[in-house]
Amino acid sequence: MSIKLNVVANYAGIAFQTLISFAFVPVYIKFLGIEAYGLIGFYTILQASMQILEFGLRPTLGREMGLFKGGGRSAEFIRNLLRSIEILWLFVGLIITSLMLATAPWLARHWVGENSMAPETISKAIQMMGVVISLKSLESMYSSTIFGLQRQVAGNALAVGLSAIRAFGAVGVLTLFSADIVSFFIWQGTVSIVSALTLRAVAWRFLPQTNTSARFSLQTLSSIKSFALGIAGTSVVVFLLMQTDKILLSKILTLKEFAHYSLAVMMANALFMVGQPVVTAIYPRLAQLFGGKDHSFLAYTFHKGAQLLTVLVGSAAAVLFFYATAIVGLWTHDPEVASHTGAILSVLALGGLLNVLNWMPYQIQLA
Repeated sequence: MSIKLNVVANYAGIAFQTLISFAFVPVYIKFLGIEAYGLIGFYTILQASMQILEFGLRPTLGREMGLFKGGGRSAEFIRNLLRSIEILWLFVGLIITSLMLATAPWLARHWVGENSMAPETISKAIQMMGVVISLKSLESMYSSTIFGLQRQVAGNALAVGLSAIRAFGAVGVLTLFSADIVSFFIWQGTVSIVSALTLRAVAWRFLPQTNTSARFSLQTLSSIKSFALGIAGTSVVVFLLMQTDKILLSKILTLKEFAHYSLAVMMANALFMVGQPVVTAIYPRLAQLFGGKDHSFLAYTFHKGAQLLTVLVGSAAAVLFFYATAIVGLWTHDPEVASHTGAILSVLALGGLLNVLNWMPYQIQLA
């Protein structure tokens, strides 16, 4: 499948998911209140921390699937790899969920900033966050497999459908049952179970068939150890660069103030959504070309990808930088939120652009 088709599919998928994400934020704020939305911002920190706890397995899966497409890995190897990683991650996910269940009361009382919500409500919400982030990491493992195999049209179709169920269903739950943050995260956990099972079935269907059943293999895991640990080390640095501000501010600010900051972060992250489809399409091809030792076309693909990324994200960043307050006002229809969020968004847009300019050099190093 061509890179152009994959890029188009990725943009269609990310455009729909972005539209849903941004369209439903004012709805969530209306039902839950601005303080409860601050807890959703806290949830994004926990979800980002999974980059460290995944030990580099997710990008490693994408790379190995790309190498398989280029003839650098056997069918038996990648089947054993996926089986080994999913079993390993089930144990890791159980540990993470257990830790979140145990520490939630302390986080609710001693970490989350000043607010008017009951500590018991915040504690229950954080416990559900632990369940959701473990499941979503499992989802991402299967998604990496699908996209690494360059089945990106199917991958995006699944992502769009599941995102729609997640968002529209959340509004249904808040409208018909209970308009509180705990119910919101219970629904997120329910959808994540369905998503993980669906993506697992599709990922295994796309893998090539062999005469032997896939099995857990320490030897297979050992063969990717150096690359995965290298990615894990990089993930620690990325996490500290990208999340330290949010971790500190979730403690320092009131929950309402942190909600304003989280809105600015979400808006600035739109730049990543503009750039991500290009990277998602090109990275498996870079790994394939490297595996096939086609170095001249590898360099050509890298440069074209870097130019496209710069033009697209640079244009979007300029719009956000100069018109931040107006854009937030149009989005939320709340002048107070716009005035608090606009100045922050301008700074974050500039930082986001500088971040994205590093992506293509990083992707070719991974490949």
